[in-house]
Amino acid sequence: MLVEAFSFGLFSLRTTTPYMVERPHVLFWPLGNREIETSQEDAKKALENLRGADLDVSSIQKMTWWEPTEIPKLSRQVSRKDLDLIVVFSATHGTVRCITAIGQKFRKIPLVVWSIPIRYSLATSAIATSYMRERGHSLTLLNNKPSDTSIRAEIEVIARAARSYRLSKSLKIGIIGNLSPLMISIPYNLPLLKSRLGPSTTKISIPVLDRSLKSVTDSEVNELVSEYKEKYSVNVSDQTLAKAVRFQLAVRKLAKKYGLDGIALECWTNLFSKYGVNPCLGHADDLVVGCEGDIVSLSGSLILQRINGVNPYLADVLSVDPSKNTIELSHCSAPMSLASDLSKIKISERTDPKSVGKTAFLNFELKSGPATMVRFFGRNLDKVHMTYGELKSTGNYWGGISLIVESKGNAKDFLNTVSGNHYLFSYGDIRKEVRLFAKWKGLEVIES
Repeated sequence: MLVEAFSFGLFSLRTTTPYMVERPHVLFWPLGNREIETSQEDAKKALENLRGADLDVSSIQKMTWWEPTEIPKLSRQVSRKDLDLIVVFSATHGTVRCITAIGQKFRKIPLVVWSIPIRYSLATSAIATSYMRERGHSLTLLNNKPSDTSIRAEIEVIARAARSYRLSKSLKIGIIGNLSPLMISIPYNLPLLKSRLGPSTTKISIPVLDRSLKSVTDSEVNELVSEYKEKYSVNVSDQTLAKAVRFQLAVRKLAKKYGLDGIALECWTNLFSKYGVNPCLGHADDLVVGCEGDIVSLSGSLILQRINGVNPYLADVLSVDPSKNTIELSHCSAPMSLASDLSKIKISERTDPKSVGKTAFLNFELKSGPATMVRFFGRNLDKVHMTYGELKSTGNYWGGISLIVESKGNAKDFLNTVSGNHYLFSYGDIRKEVRLFAKWKGLEVIES
């Protein structure tokens, strides 16, 4: 029988509210010789220990051993719909066949085998993990005492990566326009995107966009314009702001209509020439966007967001200074949730690259501190490039936002391995989670 588990709600662009990260759902599965009294006590201690982590933990209550005859029956009690990770706890020797039986039943779900430093637990667990790794299973072998609280952090990392791995398969992204003709280093292959990274795609035609724009009423526009004027420092004309707001509301309606987690838009090279507006004011909705039709970086944004709940800043690499070991990033705008102080957000004006017209953007200072930069790339979408550093300052560049990141690696190596213009900037150190996600997806990881 399973202990009841509780999960947190999931919010995204689908509900036009900022994404709130759910706690990963972890199943604890105890194995061992029940005739050894202390083995069941150890399993109880381990479960209690795991419940102290930032996880949503449920448990198989019956301890099994040696012959895996009961594994199929116990497996049928497990709901796989939102299960991210299975932690198999091996309390004694002789659990090898049970471990492998669980792995076979839940082949698509990452596995942690928690062995303990007594009763030949590690030896038998090592047999099972070696066997399963050679057959393509995703698993991690740990060797900690039942009450060792340090194991929580390790399992939390694995569980966060596993949650993103699971959710990546159900992501839905929309596409308006095409890939910018300048983005020649990114493959525009929708079946490959689905098989490699997970998201399915919905193409939204210009006529559909036009109908959505016409469905936005003047009163809706005026109401949101007034709200922005009250909340933010607005440095654009009413006409420019109203035009950007109308587009934002139209995109919001399309996202809701098609149930999208994110949307890729061919902004400067297509949408601006037709509508005289860039869609980045949608960052006020914490919109997850693929700028310039970049469906790969959009997918990456959603994958990272489901690791730590942070909507990444999709930014261009503006400069690299090896002498200072710094990397400068810049782009039009960033998701509002990244702002260091929501009360100091500005709505500013930018001119398009061909100086045809002006549009409105959010402008603000980001929070300084640890950060990870990630880019999914490759002709076959089979690579990830990332680096880790610390955000030192936020500035302005060409009316947009610029960042100075001090690399904790080697900026010169970063320059020699840079794989394109768009990198995803996320708060904190999420390298371990990205490495695991890449491993499970069969992606090569390049770090600098």
